[in-house]
Amino acid sequence: MKNCDPLEQAEFICNIGQRIRNYFWGNISRKMAAGTKSGTMELLSITQLQLLDTVTAHGRITITELARNMGVSPPSTSAMVDRMVNCGWLHRASSVQDRRKVLVSVSAEAKKNIMGVQEIVREEIIDFIKAIGPETTQKWCDVLDELDRACTRNSI
Repeated sequence: MKNCDPLEQAEFICNIGQRIRNYFWGNISRKMAAGTKSGTMELLSITQLQLLDTVTAHGRITITELARNMGVSPPSTSAMVDRMVNCGWLHRASSVQDRRKVLVSVSAEAKKNIMGVQEIVREEIIDFIKAIGPETTQKWCDVLDELDRACTRNSI
């Protein structure tokens, strides 16, 4: 993109970001559905995979904190957690400190499957890196570093 108009740049970034997301998740979903790494993870949507990733990163987390981290309403998050508890992916338990709070964590069975998904994601990224080459990969890493710093500065 050669144009320096911020609105056009924002639209370009948004469109390419969506295209990259669809590319990765499409390939990942196909690999999971084919059973290359995990026999059951294909039952989860992209949003459910993201929720699972967030819970994994936090260990134990309340519905309210999970909703805030995902940018979703607490009732929607609670409904999604209920479905994932029923499928065996997540576990709910009352907080020891405050029994009114419910903590969500990844179930023991799901932890094994998560490692398979993480491996598929890494393989997809490595394939992408090979396709774009080392110079472009370094530029991409530089941009991501700068975006990370901007997020930290702006408390995003």
